[in-house]
Amino acid sequence: MQRVRHFLQTGIFLLLVVVLGIVCMYKYGRFKLTNETDYNEWAADLGSRLETDIASSFYQKFQFVNLNGAVRSVIGQREMNNVQKLNNGKLKMYHMPADQEGIDHCAFQMSRISSFLTARGIPFIYMIPPHSISKYDPQLPSGTFDYANDNGDRFVEAYRAYGYDVWDLRDMMYEEGIDHYSMVYRTDHHWTTQAGLYTAQKVIPYFAEVLQCDYDSRVLDPDNYMVETYEAQHLGSYGQRTGLYYAGIDDFTVYLPMFETAVECPERGMNGSLVGAFINMEPLMTKDYTNRYTYDYVLGGGSAVAECTYINHLSLNDKKILIVGDSFYRTIIPFMMLSFQEVHYVHRNDSYVLTAEYLERYDAVLFLYGVDTVLGGAASYQFPYYE
Repeated sequence: MQRVRHFLQTGIFLLLVVVLGIVCMYKYGRFKLTNETDYNEWAADLGSRLETDIASSFYQKFQFVNLNGAVRSVIGQREMNNVQKLNNGKLKMYHMPADQEGIDHCAFQMSRISSFLTARGIPFIYMIPPHSISKYDPQLPSGTFDYANDNGDRFVEAYRAYGYDVWDLRDMMYEEGIDHYSMVYRTDHHWTTQAGLYTAQKVIPYFAEVLQCDYDSRVLDPDNYMVETYEAQHLGSYGQRTGLYYAGIDDFTVYLPMFETAVECPERGMNGSLVGAFINMEPLMTKDYTNRYTYDYVLGGGSAVAECTYINHLSLNDKKILIVGDSFYRTIIPFMMLSFQEVHYVHRNDSYVLTAEYLERYDAVLFLYGVDTVLGGAASYQFPYYE
């Protein structure tokens, strides 16, 4: 009887392997023919194109990730698929020390464009948003490391040596007693929409003062918005690697103006209120945990254009603001576009378009560069030569 049970268990196991293998090969074939997958937010590089493609299109991959993450959470493992869980449950990825020569190069390039803007009297801010890890409260498990904040500090030191300052939100939040981790998502590398409002409350009054212009004061008061929080809505870029049960799911908050707005985005053919022209509520109507782009699809409708213009038809001033940065701009730009006549965005990797003629179109410039994705990356500092 014992042998029969063992044979039966072995047979069931082999049958499952065969059936699952057949299904996976079918999914792989469909992937090669149509590039279609059920879930392909991330895939490990397994060294072989064949193995990597099979892993990308694996049958019920997301459910296996969920199961893996749940087991690791129960047994207390702090790492999964190159993602690490901090002591407070926040997820992050490793960052190694950036090459000092690369950091010095970026600081020098940034000083060149800063010098150009200063000479022409164009106000500008170089801002560093909060990183996944607080440099004042790293919450790193014992014996682990991360160098993203150290890389950022070395850049700040090198850039300030040229005589220019940095708006370092990591320091600003610490000095104001703000919980760093309340400003970043648990399962994602982005900052929250709440952080966007906090930042706008600093940037907009500063630009309005130096440009000597009025702006709609209602924009910066949260009481003038319907603040809607969608619970367990957003499984971010780190959560896609670890599943639903390893660190939980993020809530997602949107600020919906209770005052009249009229904005236009020519590149996307959108014209109307802020909701519709920039904030897209449709992704919040369902919970799609196999897609990490809640942040991108809600804020800006998933627009991946390298340049984008937002025009405020109800502006109290005629000022044009340029933002150069990465996807962190999405949380601050709704408040910026409601405060100035025009806000233009350029992705940091397209910084080579920032010629003298280009920059002189704008009244002020905001550089918004995160510490973990650009330092040492020359592509983000490809500024033209300025006479």
